[in-house]
Amino acid sequence: WIGKYLTDKTRSGLVHFMFTRGLLREKLQLVSEKALASGALLSLKSEECFMKEGNIYVQLRKLEKLEEKMKATRKQGEEKRNPFLPPEEDLFVCEMTPSHVVVLNKFAVLNEHGLIITREFVEQTRPLLREDFYAIHLTLQEANNFVFFNSGKIAGASQAHKHIQFLPLPLSFDTQSQKEPLDTPISPLFDEEIDYSHFGAPFGTLRFFDFAHVVRTYAEYDIDLESDNTVKEYADRDYETYCTMLEKLGQLLPPQWKGEESCGPYNFLMTRKWMMIVPRSEEFFRGISVNSIGFAGGILVKNQEQLQMVQDYGFVPLLKELTYPLT
Repeated sequence: WIGKYLTDKTRSGLVHFMFTRGLLREKLQLVSEKALASGALLSLKSEECFMKEGNIYVQLRKLEKLEEKMKATRKQGEEKRNPFLPPEEDLFVCEMTPSHVVVLNKFAVLNEHGLIITREFVEQTRPLLREDFYAIHLTLQEANNFVFFNSGKIAGASQAHKHIQFLPLPLSFDTQSQKEPLDTPISPLFDEEIDYSHFGAPFGTLRFFDFAHVVRTYAEYDIDLESDNTVKEYADRDYETYCTMLEKLGQLLPPQWKGEESCGPYNFLMTRKWMMIVPRSEEFFRGISVNSIGFAGGILVKNQEQLQMVQDYGFVPLLKELTYPLT
């Protein structure tokens, strides 16, 4: 799976390029251009503004036109098919691993929004596996990406088929100078002292987020596009870290979060520098659906009324309505 371009026939009989180290972003850009031209990729225009809260600038995006997305969503609903099995041909980026492929997010608010999907159907509510983290680190080796996973509908997942999402960083800019890029709007929170009192180092919480969550930070990230060993080592490390974080959250939260499952709905966020998991109690805040990007400091609204509501209510108070108390 690493090295030369290979080809593989899909169930539809079409030929795809397999994953080649160092070329993922180039492939994403190429497929995006073609998919936009064909109409398969719907670029959703939005108006951006910022809201200062504490030491961060929350990124608010108001969608300009929803007609195309609503029409396409209705069509998918009428067809009652899994859009990932098989994936739409014009959105297909590349074969990745024996268990995963990469496609474009059909409804793109931000550019180069990729999805790592399982070849076979796996429920979105199932935990991430070691092979999922292997695929995640293939993308992180390629570029400084923001990776996230919405575990179930309450966490903001729009599809039941297991998919992990990634976006190129930075997601935000310093609104005072507009010159210095920030990886994410919440990046300044990681520059502050992490609170290890709830879980014990190296597992902590961000002091600004007074709701149940857990973070793990990393000092460095090595890039090695020649060898598979680095990817495997990071995948093993972070799979074990992820399992430990879920276990610690399970001990903290009330029984209703888990129900009869191994864990309840949560948002998983990751960069080369940190990992965060946020258990979810609700999907919506007064009609606004919030997924993992929301906990990175990005809120998407449909109209001016919702935008004003977020500004009036506040970023952290909004997130507290969707999560559990930090006890």
